[in-house]
Amino acid sequence: MLIYQTLGLLFLAGGIVSAQSFIETVPKMPDPSKKYLFYLHGAIIEQGDLTPTHPEFGFYDMPEIRSVLADHENLVLISEHRPKGTQIADYAVKVADDINMLIKSGVAAKDITISGFSKGGMIAILTSSIMQNKNLNFVFMAACNNWAIEDDEIKVAGRILSIFETTDTIGRSCKALIDKSPAVTEYKEVEINTGKKHGAFYEPVPEWIEPLKAWLGE
Repeated sequence: MLIYQTLGLLFLAGGIVSAQSFIETVPKMPDPSKKYLFYLHGAIIEQGDLTPTHPEFGFYDMPEIRSVLADHENLVLISEHRPKGTQIADYAVKVADDINMLIKSGVAAKDITISGFSKGGMIAILTSSIMQNKNLNFVFMAACNNWAIEDDEIKVAGRILSIFETTDTIGRSCKALIDKSPAVTEYKEVEINTGKKHGAFYEPVPEWIEPLKAWLGE
């Protein structure tokens, strides 16, 4: 039985579910009238703690990120807590399988968005490269660096939003990745400057939340 998690409470499918809810796995019977957003978290969350503190980048508030992302009209948030040591390529295949399941159940590709930060963003990039679906939406946050740009086999597709922090030395502009990806149908890049380096995406601040939500609504 599908279980929704909302602000620390559990609601069984068929019961009342508030607007601020998420699920960890794709529902067996998706509602084709809904929009679906995947949020793929950073590597630090794989250690087990949903609210860890990094010595350089600060406090990562996964529960609050989920809550803010889920608070969007007609949206289902899919946000799994990945286990420690998850392999990027393997998990990208899993996400691609989940997307195909949604599409086969009647959900339009244009109503599916895959967002990811850091390691989660790398997974999102590989998922886009695997799917090669021009109608899917992606949000890459602090995700692009040499690994994706220099690998000729990685070519993304669909509507792509890239968000990166100017003071971050880990994730940078995705323009070089987009330039080698002919199946990209729309591309927008947002450069933010919070001064928090990679930690700019550790909390749901307006600088990245607002462009992401605008991308969902377009």
